[in-house]
Amino acid sequence: LESAVTQAVTAMHEGQEKARSTVDQAASAGESLHQINSIVSAICDINLQIASSAEEQRTFSEKMLGHVHDSDKMTEKSADSSKKLSYASEKLQNLAQGLQEVTGQFKI
Repeated sequence: LESAVTQAVTAMHEGQEKARSTVDQAASAGESLHQINSIVSAICDINLQIASSAEEQRTFSEKMLGHVHDSDKMTEKSADSSKKLSYASEKLQNLAQGLQEVTGQFKI
């Protein structure tokens, strides 16, 4: 009987140690889960910052594209105006030459 009691006490101590070990492991797992939760939260914050930056870059790119488009239009208008000015200068030169020929016919 004494041996059975000793075995029972030993088994109870072993069970108690296993229970303590399980509680310690559960506490460690809880801490690990808390750390994982904090890291996931930080990653979510970083993802939001990245998304915000990407949106800002998209908006900036659209504005730049608009400015490039406007610049292209102004360049086309400038080229068209230059052609018209060149044509008008050529006409004026022809008129001046014709006027010089006509006035050259007069003698003083």
